[in-house]
Amino acid sequence: MLALDRAGSCRGVAFRLDGHDAHATLMPVWRREMKGQGYVARWVAVATDRGPVTALTFVANHASDRYTGRLDEAAIADRIATGCGHLGPSAEYLLHTVAACAELGIHDPHLWRLQALVAERLEVCATG
Repeated sequence: MLALDRAGSCRGVAFRLDGHDAHATLMPVWRREMKGQGYVARWVAVATDRGPVTALTFVANHASDRYTGRLDEAAIADRIATGCGHLGPSAEYLLHTVAACAELGIHDPHLWRLQALVAERLEVCATG
């Protein structure tokens, strides 16, 4: 999984919960993100074009058996290239994340390097 860790930051999209039943809107996201206790939900201040807002975020859960601690990019790429969760391959998730960021004009050098490293590993597996 790709997750924020303590003291981490990211650029992305903040979604506003509209409507009369914010709970019903949030629950599918909550069920997906909180499955397996890989995350901890946190309310944080988020800077937007319209000013600061309070947003619900999901950050890495250090108490989870899924938390590996800090890894270098090569070790992260190894895990992503071979990992698969209940929603599909980790490499596919990374690919979709990088593509979605690109569509939004967000270029995260770390994600792009990971994508290249994962692609190299998948190429070796496919040809080896």
